[in-house]
Amino acid sequence: MKQAPLTLRRWRRVEYERLVDLGAFDDDEPVELIGGQLIVAEPKGSEHATGVEMAGDALRAALPAGWIVRGQNPVSLDDESDTGA
Repeated sequence: MKQAPLTLRRWRRVEYERLVDLGAFDDDEPVELIGGQLIVAEPKGSEHATGVEMAGDALRAALPAGWIVRGQNPVSLDDESDTGA
């Protein structure tokens, strides 16, 4: 029996934020909206933390004074991406 192809629904940031406001996700469930898809973020371990810290240090050294490096803070890039609400 042939299976019908899956259709993915793309989410907009405003819809994602509404889901968060309605409590659709547990507080400890790291869900992000990336390119219109809801993605469960992987746990962050020691190697990840070290890499983020090193990247932040390198960016701070390379950027002009007064620039801000936001290591792991949420950022809304467009209508289909939001890395934390």
